[in-house]
Amino acid sequence: MTMPKRPTPEEKAELDRTIMAHAGRSTIGFVTAGETIPSSRGSGTFIRFGNVAGILTCGDVFREVLKEHEIGIMCAPTRTDQIQRFRVESGLTEHIAFGQEPWPG
Repeated sequence: MTMPKRPTPEEKAELDRTIMAHAGRSTIGFVTAGETIPSSRGSGTFIRFGNVAGILTCGDVFREVLKEHEIGIMCAPTRTDQIQRFRVESGLTEHIAFGQEPWPG
């Protein structure tokens, strides 16, 4: 069995640029919205599957987000004119859970 080739510094830099340009804008952070200093509740990624669009995250983050009346969403846009943050009342959202607790750790 042969080992995979390690990327050159140039290949790694190109991969980093590609990730930031494409994956970065799909990544979001959940933060507490009602506090003076927000604290992290986890992260997720924007998805679309058929006619369902939303944020995909893991079970332990899902559980923490549901504890909040209002959650802050922090985005990683690629342009300064794109939305960087907004708030969502938990009661206005719909949830689809895959699997069941206890979530694997």
